[in-house]
Amino acid sequence: MENKTAFIKTFPITIIVTVVAMLVLWLGFGLKEWGLSIMLGSATSLWAMSMLNKSASKVLQSDEKEAKKKTVINYLIRFVVYAIVLVVGQLSANLTIIGVAIGLLSFKAILYINLFVERKGDMNG
Repeated sequence: MENKTAFIKTFPITIIVTVVAMLVLWLGFGLKEWGLSIMLGSATSLWAMSMLNKSASKVLQSDEKEAKKKTVINYLIRFVVYAIVLVVGQLSANLTIIGVAIGLLSFKAILYINLFVERKGDMNG
C-alpha cells in the first residue's frame, strides 16, 4: 500500500481515537481538562496535516523557487499555530499542556502505527 493512502486513512482513524479518548477521559474518569486538551491538540494536528496534504500537491505543480517559498511559508504557519496552541494549553485553567502535546502528536503516532500495520500485512502476504 502507498504511503499517501496510509496518510489519508489516518485522518478518520485519528478522529475516532480522539473522540473515544476524550469521552473516556471526560465521562469515564471525570478528567474534563485532559479530554479537552487532547481534543484541541488533535484538532490542530488534523488541521496542520490537512494543510500539509493540500499544499503538497500545489508545491509539486510550482517551479522550484516558488515551491521553496510556499514550503517555508506553510511550515512557518504550522509552527506558529503549534506554538500558539501550546501556549494556550499552558495558560488556560481548563487545559493541560501535556494533553495538548499528546493531541498534537496523535496524528503522527497513528500514522506510524498505520504504516507499520500495513507494511506488516504486505510482508505476510
